[in-house]
Amino acid sequence: MNKAVDTLTFARKEKSPVITRASKALENQRQVNKAQFKFEKINGSILLVSAKNDHIWPSYQMAKDIKEYLKQYNFNYPVIHESYSTDHFFSKKTLPEVEQSIIEHFKVNLL
Repeated sequence: MNKAVDTLTFARKEKSPVITRASKALENQRQVNKAQFKFEKINGSILLVSAKNDHIWPSYQMAKDIKEYLKQYNFNYPVIHESYSTDHFFSKKTLPEVEQSIIEHFKVNLL
């Protein structure tokens, strides 16, 4: 059965930067709770990749929040947060490092 997925929405026509609108949307706890993925139901390790200077959404803080969320559930698998000093669109300089991190994560955790 197909079911619609709840999402976090924010004002698209406002003139403020996207990061500001995304951060403001995250203040609506009811909407956040409704849209939040149930990470604690994952049966395996999790790799979170974020950008410290993300100008689209607060990926760095959200990855940290996911790790804290999982601690509350005594999540039994590794949760790795790899963050990079880049923006939302990983640069040619950081992309090889990100790619290698993902490859290593899967080598260790899936093979």
